Amino acid sequence: MLIEKLDLWLEEIMSEAEESKIVTLRGIAIISASIISCVILYFQTSQ
Repeated sequence: MLIEKLDLWLEEIMSEAEESKIVTLRGIAIISASIISCVILYFQTSQ
């Protein structure tokens, strides 16, 4: 019983950590895409 509770608790912690990691990576990807788009537009308009 104690082992089952510990196992569920560890699963909950791991899923929360993975979820925040995915959110962080998604944010980094969106920011990177925006920066790349801005750079491309800048070079296209400067020619």
